[in-house]
Amino acid sequence: MNDAGYKTLQLFSFCFSFKGRTNRLHWWFIQLFVLSPVILYYCFYIDGQTVEAWQLFLVYILFIILAIVNFSVCARRYHDINKSSFRQLLRLVPVIGSLWVMIECGFLRGSPAPNRYGNPVGFIKRDLYYRTSFTEHSHDVVFDNVENLENGK
Repeated sequence: MNDAGYKTLQLFSFCFSFKGRTNRLHWWFIQLFVLSPVILYYCFYIDGQTVEAWQLFLVYILFIILAIVNFSVCARRYHDINKSSFRQLLRLVPVIGSLWVMIECGFLRGSPAPNRYGNPVGFIKRDLYYRTSFTEHSHDVVFDNVENLENGK
């Protein structure tokens, strides 16, 4: 697979994967990415231009795709703070639910150590104590004192 195909596959995986973890910066970036077409649509709608049926159909398709991307990045963000992604159902509570999801996903810090959902984004780059164990067939990172890292010791 060439480099462009690999990058496209990575982008697709980033946007539509519900597994793993993501940090606050990625979450905010996706929120801006998802909201920008919605804001543009309302700007044209308020401007008084009529929208034809095929344009409205494309807007609905785009809305569905962006909603899936938003749900997937929120799920990974909840994984980063070591909570179940089903907490997104709080959005069903009018106003307060969406505000609560925004506070949890956008402002709470993720757990610095590996949790049941995987390693944090950029974990190897962080200044934490770890030792690596490289064998001939494996390049896995073995972490010592993970409990101490989670407790902040």
